[in-house]
Amino acid sequence: MCADVTSPNLHVSEGSVDLIFSNWLLMYLSDQEVIFFFCLPFRKVLRHRIFKSFVFQLRYVEVNIMYQNVWYSLQVENLAERMIKWLNVGGYIFFRESCFHQSGDSKRKYNPTHYREPRFTLRFVLSVICIPS
Repeated sequence: MCADVTSPNLHVSEGSVDLIFSNWLLMYLSDQEVIFFFCLPFRKVLRHRIFKSFVFQLRYVEVNIMYQNVWYSLQVENLAERMIKWLNVGGYIFFRESCFHQSGDSKRKYNPTHYREPRFTLRFVLSVICIPS
């Protein structure tokens, strides 16, 4: 089909997919990019007090991330919007992520992985899905 889901060459009809399976995507995004990924397709969420309080309680957010990675964040936002459009009504997006800590003991000069504790993901997802419409 297509090796890069962010590619503009990937064309999937709206409402044509029952299940989207994502493997190790979120662990390579910063916390700010995860926020963009989940919430910008639902712009009204950004104005909601529950979401705002969640964002302000994040320990990892750095203000400069938005400015340094504007292009990449917009690419992530675009992917989230596209995935939502691809789904049938009642469809699912399944995210499979790695452990919340490094599983190997080899030393690396650079590790792009963002390991998150399960409570981070649970808290974030609940803050998004529990927002009244």
